[in-house]
Amino acid sequence: MINLLNEGYSKPIFFEKGKGSRVYFKKKSLIDLSCGSGTLLLGHNSNIFTKSVRELLSKKYSNFSHPNTSAIKLSKNLKAFFPKFDKFVLCTTGAEANLKALRIARAATGKKIIINVSGSWHGSVDQLLFQSNKSNKLESLSAGLSDDIKKDIKHVPYNDIQNTKKILNKLKKKICCILIEPIQGGFPTNEGYDYLRFLNDYCKKNNLIFFIDEVLTGIRTNCSSVQQTYNLKSDLSTFGKIIGGGFPIGIIGISKKLTKKINKFKDKKIFFGGTFSGNSFSTHVGNQTLNFIKKNKKKIFSKLEAD
Repeated sequence: MINLLNEGYSKPIFFEKGKGSRVYFKKKSLIDLSCGSGTLLLGHNSNIFTKSVRELLSKKYSNFSHPNTSAIKLSKNLKAFFPKFDKFVLCTTGAEANLKALRIARAATGKKIIINVSGSWHGSVDQLLFQSNKSNKLESLSAGLSDDIKKDIKHVPYNDIQNTKKILNKLKKKICCILIEPIQGGFPTNEGYDYLRFLNDYCKKNNLIFFIDEVLTGIRTNCSSVQQTYNLKSDLSTFGKIIGGGFPIGIIGISKKLTKKINKFKDKKIFFGGTFSGNSFSTHVGNQTLNFIKKNKKKIFSKLEAD
């Protein structure tokens, strides 16, 4: 791997191409340790990716900006990976999926307070661009956020059941959802099982929406999800990254219980649309990628776990 300091690179590097685990610039290469920020389980320009892209051209797929056969195939396929969900909403990115999922939670409950677990990352979404300081007070991660947003977001300390419960007990009548990234990008550990189980049981007992953000961990965790592995029951979940096979995508999974509640709405609707939501490019390549991963599950995940 190239040492950028020794090579004298003081300016941003703009990559030109990628293959396998490497990305290239000016006839040199670096190992991409994140593999496209977690989107490329099979590496850059894998055989399945290039084959899928060729199929897009040969079959004359386009951005129909309407329901299409590729999106339908992907939606049906998602059920095999995430069987606990009744309905899937296709979005353009993981951040967009989180934004729309919050919309669902507020519409379904009529409440405003979002409980976010400290340390979780949910993309560039205004409502969630806050972090907790040492006193568990909220600090903005960006300028340009409305002051009204801050009053509707509360943080609870990750892996601290006692203090989390105190905060939840004070606010539970105002909560629209409890949101967590189960294995946090900034704090990657498997030590939070008891905490996840606590949140799962607390939401069930108090009839609160449990919202698990698995944009990063979906598929990557044993070809399914953290919640499937730990037998958790979320009402809302978001997925993305790997599912697009290298193209942008976001997915919202909605439980049967929540779907029934939404279907009872009489005077209100939840808007999900987007120009590239469910586009045939991402859904076709994503579907082909999922099929390949499913077929080669044992080989792929045994190697990942060994590495």
